[in-house]
Amino acid sequence: MDREELGEALGTLNDSIFFIVVIIGSILLSWLALLYQRQQLRDQIEGTRCAENAPIFPLRLGASALVIAALLYFFRLGLHRREEACQGDDPVEKRSSWLNTVASVLVLAASLLRLEDLLFVESSRQPALLETDDQPPV
Repeated sequence: MDREELGEALGTLNDSIFFIVVIIGSILLSWLALLYQRQQLRDQIEGTRCAENAPIFPLRLGASALVIAALLYFFRLGLHRREEACQGDDPVEKRSSWLNTVASVLVLAASLLRLEDLLFVESSRQPALLETDDQPPV
């Protein structure tokens, strides 16, 4: 490897470290949301009510956004690896890069589906803004 390739590899590793930290941030937001939910359940069991419920939806939405951003980065990285493998003659690298690309697609799709579900459930809890009396609720 020449100096330029080493510099690119170092940049990729630095970016990967950053996006792993983003994923850790997502996990911390999810953890905080769970702590709030646990406290709300304890309050219900004990019959006490907090003056205001903690904003769990924004925490979950933020966690989803962070993880999707990181997964998009790793998906792009996998596609780049796949392109490079297809230009070479190594069948092991070609198969490995193909499997990793498929895995990245599946993980990203799962995260997008979870985000869609989160948004759907939240919107189902909110009254429709444009709903009129002659339209049945959805």
